[in-house]
Amino acid sequence: GEASGVKYLLCPRCHTRVFYAPSVRPGGLVCPRCGNPTLLFKTLSAAEGTKDPLEALAEEQRALRKAIEELTAYLKRKLGP
Repeated sequence: GEASGVKYLLCPRCHTRVFYAPSVRPGGLVCPRCGNPTLLFKTLSAAEGTKDPLEALAEEQRALRKAIEELTAYLKRKLGP
């Protein structure tokens, strides 16, 4: 997992996160993937890494639909058609 409040550098070209130790001077770092020397300073927030709210609703809707279908099938088996 990732702890919130951790500082990292973000490459604006390829969106790579570059985490670094506190003892390292981040000014001299480059993106390991594309070599871009212009990196943006970022901090992980608690909300980062969570699912998109619409995707979470869609997942919940799929799970509820499946549960209803299973319950309907169970009731048909137990009570008949």
